[in-house]
Amino acid sequence: MDWLVTADGKNLPLSRTQSLLLDTSATFEDLATVLGDLEEVIAASRSVVADSRRWRRMRHSGLRAVVSED
Repeated sequence: MDWLVTADGKNLPLSRTQSLLLDTSATFEDLATVLGDLEEVIAASRSVVADSRRWRRMRHSGLRAVVSED
């Protein structure tokens, strides 16, 4: 049997269904957090790939960056 500790320190017995609902709720919260983090990682990865492609095009092009002499 699972128990829930309340804010005032009391223990409440949970039925099997209540216990499963709490576990499922926590799992969905964790999944939502992970998906949010994954979106940030994907955006950062796309930025790095775009920068890499840009630099590769510059290296392979005939154009060269030069600094003007003042």
